[in-house]
Amino acid sequence: TYIKNAEEYKREIKDTILPLRNAILKVPKDRRWLVSCEGAFSYLVRDFKMNELYLWPINAGAQGTPKQVKKVIDSVEKYNIPTVFCESTVSQSPAKQISRDRNDLGSLNLGFV
Repeated sequence: TYIKNAEEYKREIKDTILPLRNAILKVPKDRRWLVSCEGAFSYLVRDFKMNELYLWPINAGAQGTPKQVKKVIDSVEKYNIPTVFCESTVSQSPAKQISRDRNDLGSLNLGFV
């Protein structure tokens, strides 16, 4: 019963994710970005064939040094990335700085997850 339930659950997960994955894969690769504060979503980037950009690596001691923030600001501008996601459990200051700088040039959505 355990193995049968596990297989059924795996199938449900795949059935749920597949339509989302297919929709994301229709987005041109150069527009398929996941930008976050912490680089904790590499598995998602890999599985959905996305480009990844983040302020700091997963479990890093520092959160958003000036050099890290500048790199993200420059990339957001260069690739015209419309949204940056930041976890609600970390400092919002670096993400807000990116939003302020980007909004001087156009618009940027700031999502908190």
